[in-house]
Amino acid sequence: MAQHAEDYRGFQLAKGTTQKQADQVHSRITRIRLKAGFKLISDLTVSRVVTTIDGLRKQPQSPKRKEETYPPINNQTKCFYAKAMKQLTSWMLREGRIERDPLVHLSMWNVQVDVRHPRRSLTDEEFSLLRHAAAKSAKTIEGMTGPQREFLFLMARMTGLRRGELASLTAASFLFDEPPRLGEEKVAGTVFNLNDRISEKNACESGIGMLVGQQRGVSFSGMLVAGRGKSWEH
Repeated sequence: MAQHAEDYRGFQLAKGTTQKQADQVHSRITRIRLKAGFKLISDLTVSRVVTTIDGLRKQPQSPKRKEETYPPINNQTKCFYAKAMKQLTSWMLREGRIERDPLVHLSMWNVQVDVRHPRRSLTDEEFSLLRHAAAKSAKTIEGMTGPQREFLFLMARMTGLRRGELASLTAASFLFDEPPRLGEEKVAGTVFNLNDRISEKNACESGIGMLVGQQRGVSFSGMLVAGRGKSWEH
């Protein structure tokens, strides 16, 4: 079974799945396989997979702490593990490696009854408190100063980029001086028009234009807002 899982990872990579995603699916399959003691595909049954997944706990973050001291994974995470297993057996069936899919009837957990950390957007007031607290902070967190974190928060708020996307950005990722092209494709590779994104997010009230200017080492009078005049002073 270990070789089938490794072959499936190779198949995913060949089809264009990112390394991170392919590794994550493989890791989930491997964890279930080792936990349940699956060696052969014939060992797989819905009940054994369900029981194994249901008994999983959060991955230990410290070598000094035992896994049993961590809380059980939530239903959403259980679904991720179940989907990884179903992806494997479904692929094996298509490849002719098995005659029937032993997990075809494996159903998902109800995520609505196990919401541990409800998510919601910050209100304008809450976000304002967050960014100003960061701006005034003297602490360095994960290598970032307070003002740098404020810039990061504003970028995330105005562009909608996620943590990994933000972490991959460099100065070359932005076309600062390009005019807006609303209605056109915004992203081309890793480069996109910053004005396109912030203009659609009503950036004129956010101060992001001034902050971007500060990050570029310049000051200017007036807001840097898409579709409006800007005045730079070096």
